[in-house]
Amino acid sequence: MEKESIAYFYLQHGQTAKKHFFEKPQMPKVHIDKENMSIDAIGIPEYYRAKKAWKEKELERKLLAELEKSGAQWCWYGKGTARFLGVKQPDIPSFFMEEMLHRYGVRERLILVGEPNPLFDFVLQNLMSRVNYLQISCEEAEAYEKRAKWLFETYGLVTVFQRNRVILSGDGQAETLVIDMEGGEYASIDVRELPGRSVYMDMDSGEEKGNRIVKRNKNIRYLSPESLLNKWCHLDTNAQNGYNTRVN
Repeated sequence: MEKESIAYFYLQHGQTAKKHFFEKPQMPKVHIDKENMSIDAIGIPEYYRAKKAWKEKELERKLLAELEKSGAQWCWYGKGTARFLGVKQPDIPSFFMEEMLHRYGVRERLILVGEPNPLFDFVLQNLMSRVNYLQISCEEAEAYEKRAKWLFETYGLVTVFQRNRVILSGDGQAETLVIDMEGGEYASIDVRELPGRSVYMDMDSGEEKGNRIVKRNKNIRYLSPESLLNKWCHLDTNAQNGYNTRVN
């Protein structure tokens, strides 16, 4: 089976593309091969040269050239990078989210946060054999009516609908997985109620929301597509110098 490939563009805070005026701008690249995918992590220096901002067309040409050289099937960047570029963040490829689930596994207790979507359909149809507790946090429980009925008929699993609170039952040692497909700046469920060793997979958020989640419950493990890409490619993206600089 052919590997999926993704080009991941990330912002290099405080870095410059050209050290000298006669040089060509440099975009640092890291290539990583995983079992089911290959990743090209391509850095975007915050400045063109000596604290001078990029010109929009110039940066666009450079990024397109790097994407073409990569030959990746998919392109993705986080919300911070999208703000820097002044564009909308693209959707994270579904194969990457599925890879996250395969690598870290669905736990005995599962909490889904968000409205029906293709990833939740994938989970409910393919990964429920181990689950013995399911909670869904959404605005309209009726949207899950057919799915909940199928889960009960197939697995004898009763779906608990609760928008804000975390209501867990059963073995106190059972591991819990949260899959959050909602955007926004705050988690819609009270993460303080999650037991230790819970894994929180946040599929659609920025760094600020992740920091708030971890601050409210230091005993859970927080994962996002961006955090995993940074980890797998050994990227240091923590420096925040000049973060508010925008492309001209």
